[in-house]
Amino acid sequence: MSWAGCGRCWACWRWRWRAPAPCRCPWPTSRRTARRRPRSSERRRDLALLRVVGALPGQVRSMAAWEAGIVAATALSLGTGVALATLAPMLTAAFGSWVPYLPWPTALGMAGATLLLALLATGLPARAALRRRAITTLAAS
Repeated sequence: MSWAGCGRCWACWRWRWRAPAPCRCPWPTSRRTARRRPRSSERRRDLALLRVVGALPGQVRSMAAWEAGIVAATALSLGTGVALATLAPMLTAAFGSWVPYLPWPTALGMAGATLLLALLATGLPARAALRRRAITTLAAS
C-alpha cells in the first residue's frame, strides 16, 4: 500500500514518514487529486513532444527562455506594484512622498538577479530534458 495522504493536514504530514497508511484526514478524495502540480516528468514529456513534431533543440531552449523571462517580468512588475501600493501610505505619512528611495544600481541588480535565477531554473532542466532522445522519453511516460 502506498502513501495516499492529502498533504494538507497534520495527520498526513505526521504519518507520511512512518509506515505507509491511507490518509486519516477528513478531506475528500476528490480534493486530493484535483489540485496537483505538474511534475518535471510531465514537462520533460511536453518538451519531447515538441521535438517529435519538428522543433529543433535550439527552438525549444529559446521557448523555455522566453517563458522564464515573461514569468520573471510579470513577477517583478506585480511585486513592485503590490509593494508600492502597500508602502505608499506609510511613505507619504513619514516622508511626504510616495516614491521610496532605492538606488538605480540596486534595483537593476535585483531585477537582473531575478531574471538570471528564472533563466537558470528553467534552462537547466530544459537542457537536461533535451539530452535524451524524444522517442525514448515519450515511450517511458
